[in-house]
Amino acid sequence: MILLPLHFSFDDITQENSDRVNLSQIHLTQSPHIAGRDRDFELVAYLKSKFTEYGLDSVKSTPYQVLLSYPDNENPNTVLIVNNTGGETIVFDSTSTESNISQLEGVIRPFLAYSPSGVVNTSKLVYVNYGRVEDFEFLRTNYNITFNDSIVIVRYGKNFRGSKVEIAARYGALGVIIYSDPADYTWSRDPRYFPETWFLPSSGAQRGSLYTGVGDPLTPGYPSIATAYRYNESSTPTPLPTIPAHAMGYGGAIHFLKEMQGDEVPKDWRGGLNIPYRLGPGLTPGLSLRMKVTTTNSIRRVDNVIATLKGDVEPDRYVLMGNHRDAWVYGSVDPSGGMAVMMEVARAMGQLVKNKRWRPRRSIMFCSWGAEEYGLIGSSEWAEQYVKSLGARAVAYLNIDVAVGGNFSLYALGTPLMYRAVYEATKKHPA
Repeated sequence: MILLPLHFSFDDITQENSDRVNLSQIHLTQSPHIAGRDRDFELVAYLKSKFTEYGLDSVKSTPYQVLLSYPDNENPNTVLIVNNTGGETIVFDSTSTESNISQLEGVIRPFLAYSPSGVVNTSKLVYVNYGRVEDFEFLRTNYNITFNDSIVIVRYGKNFRGSKVEIAARYGALGVIIYSDPADYTWSRDPRYFPETWFLPSSGAQRGSLYTGVGDPLTPGYPSIATAYRYNESSTPTPLPTIPAHAMGYGGAIHFLKEMQGDEVPKDWRGGLNIPYRLGPGLTPGLSLRMKVTTTNSIRRVDNVIATLKGDVEPDRYVLMGNHRDAWVYGSVDPSGGMAVMMEVARAMGQLVKNKRWRPRRSIMFCSWGAEEYGLIGSSEWAEQYVKSLGARAVAYLNIDVAVGGNFSLYALGTPLMYRAVYEATKKHPA
């Protein structure tokens, strides 16, 4: 964006600019705003009003009817450890270790989107490391472990969570527990965690989508407008998950892992919990598991907000700047940090146009996408609807999802045609 015929001096980035970004981020994150729910639509109206206030030439929203997925907060997803000796007693309920954030108004309890609902009862639990094909093959080849009649427990990392569930189903598992292990989400040299540091607390459960495709699962390849043909959920070209799955933090997972029997895992399969990691499939005698998933799918409306600053010389050529709006909970960094920055860029450019000091050569489009967390849905549907115009007229797209994270190093990815632009842009920032 810096290479457009507009030159900002970093000396002009004042405390006032920073305060505006912070205020925007606070508004965006003051309530949970998962896609397809009331707060998300409130943010659509908020963004439309702000982009209009900034003086952009066109502000529109584009609605789509898409398949989304939600848990039942009154009947939450859980995995139980049951003692069957002398009756049936609940030894452990995974909902008891979920973060206190789950009790706050509007917060969706931990779940994995598009997981089928159902109940799985079994006494077999198998630890499968990261849940990759090579992990399943290693267990089958070296330990003769089979996965039929089993729930598998895998840790986040190395591959997409949806792939973990797809692979587990292929090997015959009945259900999947995905947890965040301290070895992957904390630092052994510093035992502290959020809010003292940015490392994941034991109660932190990662919500996320299991869909391995992109866009609305029921309308692949074309926009999910109201009149669109839709596949049945059971026959989508990219299949939806077929076995129940649930996510939890390591504070919950440790209760399952420490009850596992069998051989100890290979050294490079050990996580960061202070327990022996075992392969299973057996549990402590007398114990069994019950996985209950109440997640259901439904068609919901999602909106994109598209605000355009018309170009002066080539108005039919588009430079796009975009970021999603939805979040599993509050979305402070992902996506609202980037959204607040994009709003400030739109405000600054709009102010220059209103003051007749400048107008871009090409049209600049500011895009707030809906339902990204479910699988890039809002942006995919919009691109499918306007594919011919975008193919002929779009010049470049800048995504600004997580604007700030980590240390002070710039981290950027892009197509090769953008490499030089990014490199030259970095020179404009003081060392």
